Amino acid sequence: MSSGPRPNSLTGRIEAFFRAAPDEWLDFEAATLQFNCTQEEFQRAKEYLNHTGRINLRTISVVCVGVDE
Repeated sequence: MSSGPRPNSLTGRIEAFFRAAPDEWLDFEAATLQFNCTQEEFQRAKEYLNHTGRINLRTISVVCVGVDE
């Protein structure tokens, strides 16, 4: 069994971040800034982590309307 991704790899940094802060929410823009990567790189890393069962990261979409008062 693999010991997991290298700590300094993108997948290693993402896993460590969310294990240390499981209640953290990041949108894709914030994730790319946090991990210094492109959205595509983050998506691939997220899919790898989910596929290997290392951690379960969910992606949700939110749509809302602003109400002028």
